[in-house]
Amino acid sequence: MKAILTPFASMILVFFTLLSIEVKAYSDSVLGGITINTIASKEKATYSINIDTHLKTQLLYYDPTGTLDTIQDFIAYGWSYDPDVPSQSIEVHFYVDGTNEQGTLAGSAITDILREDVNQTFGITGNHGFRWFIPQPFRDGQLHELYVYGIDTSNPSINILLNGAPKEFLISSPPSIQCNGEPYNVGAWYFTGWSPTNSFVIGNTELVYGRQNDWWGGVRDHALGNDPWGLHVDYSSREPLLGFYNLLDQNIMDTHILQASSRGVSFFAFYWYWNSDTNQEDEVSAPLQTFISSSLKNYMKFLIAPIKLGNAPMTLNMWQNSVVPFIMENYLSDSAYLKTVDDRPVLIFFDSYFLDSIDDWPIAISFLRNYVIGQTGKNPVILWLYQEGQSSYDLEYVFNMMNVDGFAGFQLGPIIPAEPYEQTLSRWSSFTSERHGFFHFACASTGFDRRPWWQIGWGYPGEGVNDRPYNTGISLQLFTEHLYVVKEYLDEHPIETSKTLIIYAWNEWGEGGIIEPSVVHQYEYLDTIKSVFGLSSVNEVENDQLIIPPDFSLSQNYPNPFNSETIISFSLPKDCKVELPIYNIKGQLVKMLISHKLGAGKHSIIWNGTDKNGNPVSSGVYFYKIETDNYSKTKKAILLK
Repeated sequence: MKAILTPFASMILVFFTLLSIEVKAYSDSVLGGITINTIASKEKATYSINIDTHLKTQLLYYDPTGTLDTIQDFIAYGWSYDPDVPSQSIEVHFYVDGTNEQGTLAGSAITDILREDVNQTFGITGNHGFRWFIPQPFRDGQLHELYVYGIDTSNPSINILLNGAPKEFLISSPPSIQCNGEPYNVGAWYFTGWSPTNSFVIGNTELVYGRQNDWWGGVRDHALGNDPWGLHVDYSSREPLLGFYNLLDQNIMDTHILQASSRGVSFFAFYWYWNSDTNQEDEVSAPLQTFISSSLKNYMKFLIAPIKLGNAPMTLNMWQNSVVPFIMENYLSDSAYLKTVDDRPVLIFFDSYFLDSIDDWPIAISFLRNYVIGQTGKNPVILWLYQEGQSSYDLEYVFNMMNVDGFAGFQLGPIIPAEPYEQTLSRWSSFTSERHGFFHFACASTGFDRRPWWQIGWGYPGEGVNDRPYNTGISLQLFTEHLYVVKEYLDEHPIETSKTLIIYAWNEWGEGGIIEPSVVHQYEYLDTIKSVFGLSSVNEVENDQLIIPPDFSLSQNYPNPFNSETIISFSLPKDCKVELPIYNIKGQLVKMLISHKLGAGKHSIIWNGTDKNGNPVSSGVYFYKIETDNYSKTKKAILLK
């Protein structure tokens, strides 16, 4: 049957013909290199719709149009719309190194970005802009061409090459990390504050707990069973397996290196502090030197994440003449510093307020790049810290403005007080997905509860111990499930992450971010990490060689004399039953501090100067004694009120 043009179809033809003439009347307008006249006079097509065997209706329609505006770095920008449905978003397809018939289909996008210039020019509404990340396989340092097509909404088989396409692009390969031949590069954030150089914590501990020269204030108290704030939470897992140590002790840092590397952890990410008041490295970073000087550092890599301390503004002059030369000479040039496979050092900008003005950052980063290139011939990999709440568009702004290479994730914390750990972890995938397309390090979180550190490591006047967000229900089982989610993510994004993960944290004992072995959990967290990621040991040292003392010992209590409480520490070379009684000068039992079996290792307990009934004892000389099947030792403690 010969098709006929119905009266209704004829009216439509007249309407679109008039519309075409009207559009041509203002054809001088130009957008993205294409004139309105070009759109209005483009070839019109016909489409037959089968109604039944007796009737066919022939209608007119317009093809999609648009422009590929630009390719900046690895992001393609442009717009497209279908004149038949001008208020609707449409789909665009991307082909690399050839047309839709010859090239490789690299992906698609929806025009979901508001382009007011497009809407005003064509008198339409809706979202018609697109932003598309060129996939990692095409970021290979080779020259490619990008073809972009607008897809017809009524007939997807019709796709129109956008104006401005094809465009050439050449994107350098993303950084590649490879540590010790492991299938994943697993690192851990590392806090250097557990030493006598932490004057901030030491001063607060003296004010709150009355103890002098104690850099474990709050953490020690809650770990050993005290509950000064009435939290009714068991914090015994906050006691390190190595005891409440001093990070200036080389043996402690050496043991940390052995503990981590024995389970395949590849590097420590050190928080690194610079004091703007003195224009020097802050003394709280002094323990980093024990890592630098360790004879075992060949087992581990490290990187630094700068943080500013002090009240004075950090100027560009300080950055250029003091900070950058210092980190280059002392850290970036070190043989153990974390580098890419082509020897580019990796640096994470942790503190966005390190410089006094945000406007100084592009200049500062450019100076750092040029300085490192001048010293080493290698362009450093500079990562900006990504935190929850920042969108992909925020990251794009930072990426372009700061000229960084990518992003590093940090701890995903609770957003309300008493937030279940499981609820916090449920946000991880969406939290991390904002970094898709950018090179980035992922971060896994062990949980967050800093209440034991209240008034020591945090807290403002009038702020209660429960006022800030913290997690409840933290468990190894949930952490294990979380790690499998993280592993799956790394497997799905192997190039843009280089399968690199920084876990929060090695030793954040004040906040609960802990994978370092503890008295309660021993090596459970490290063993879980090793198992989930299929890591291997890079040394042959076993657990008992790492942390078990060779002999029994009882240390002098600290402080001594004391006026409210004192700490008693002892070491056990094997598992055994331990009794630790307190006697007065008459030899009478005052209190039994311990009477049960303990594991091999270093242990501590607080005596708060009370008897077995909880009543305060008087000033005087007391004796504490450790008794096991094979060992007995007594020392003297003096209580002064």
